Amino acid sequence: MSEIPGTEARLPIFALEDHVVFPQTDLELNVEVPRYRRLLRDLAARDVEGRWLGLVLAKPGWLVGYEAQQQIFSAGTAGRVTAVDFLEGGRATIALHGEFRFELEREVELEPYRQAVVHPVEEPHFDDRDAAIAAVRHGLIAFARGLAADSENAILTPDEISAISGRSFEELVNRLASGLELPSLRKLQLLTESILDRALSLLAILQQRCQANELLRPYRWLASRAPLN
Repeated sequence: MSEIPGTEARLPIFALEDHVVFPQTDLELNVEVPRYRRLLRDLAARDVEGRWLGLVLAKPGWLVGYEAQQQIFSAGTAGRVTAVDFLEGGRATIALHGEFRFELEREVELEPYRQAVVHPVEEPHFDDRDAAIAAVRHGLIAFARGLAADSENAILTPDEISAISGRSFEELVNRLASGLELPSLRKLQLLTESILDRALSLLAILQQRCQANELLRPYRWLASRAPLN
């Protein structure tokens, strides 16, 4: 990761309508709002290490496209833009990698695009050899694999789960949180939790879904017979 020095940073802000970005996850965005064009040009002109973008969730009830009027939640994730691709009609796509979560302190500019001062939230370091961390990791992977066997409730594919099972505890938790189907406000709540609390919340959610699958399994044959009724 390219470090942002100090305890606060000034970042351009990108408001998302229904998506919460977690650190250690990748995202592609299609950008069609005209007021973001200057922001994308400025990002594209910088070296990759300096292409920082603050990603926040817009509060419900605000119109898409009127970014200057949108109210936003203060918790967000700083992402580093790895690619910008300008398309016809003023549209663009960007690829970015989430780096760290932050708390927005104050907005400092709206023109030519939104900018804010944010405080990075430092996550504690975990020893993956710790027995408690290993137990939570094992539970997360086991429940995720259990859901992967049911395509309707899968978080990630079996291959994706195998690929992240050996990654750091923080990345494992964030990748699962990102892939989990949840309302955006619930995901935002997960983002505001410490990494350990986030892991325990995920563990409870995944366990409940696995238990629900087992309870419903004997009755699923009825769904396949529904057209015959």
